[in-house]
Amino acid sequence: MPAANYFPGNQSCQLFNFNNNSSLTSSNFNTYWLFTNQSSHRSHQYHLRLHQRHRQPLRRHCRLHQRHQQPHRHHLRLHRHHRQPLRRHCRLHQRHHQPHQHRLRLHQHRLRLHRHHHRLHQHHHQPHQHRLRLHRHHHRLHQHHRQLLQPHRQQQVSKLSHDF
Repeated sequence: MPAANYFPGNQSCQLFNFNNNSSLTSSNFNTYWLFTNQSSHRSHQYHLRLHQRHRQPLRRHCRLHQRHQQPHRHHLRLHRHHRQPLRRHCRLHQRHHQPHQHRLRLHQHRLRLHRHHHRLHQHHHQPHQHRLRLHRHHHRLHQHHRQLLQPHRQQQVSKLSHDF
């Protein structure tokens, strides 16, 4: 297949010029083709090989790109057909612009749940002991507070006894 078929119309493209390795745009595209067609068979083969080298990796990972003359229209059509059933049965695909972020968010939520669950477990295995410990601590605080207040209290009591 002649390589000219890959460029319908006069779209801008990037190709190699064999003389000085400078890339060509659509402006001197036609003169470039005159040059290759008039030159030897070897340079034409080189150009075809260069084009194949560009296309093969695409073909390797994506069958769609074999029809590279109309990649966008074909790709979109397939994509539209492909995505709707997914959207119907899978909530994740609705947020397909940021799937990883969503997955992370989901993961964080699960971690939070797990942490909460774990906290509950720690509580549940020894609830009384924990409550006692807390109570003991609270009790100590009270004692400390009483000790601080005692001189004041004694004064109050002595005043009262004086009154009676």
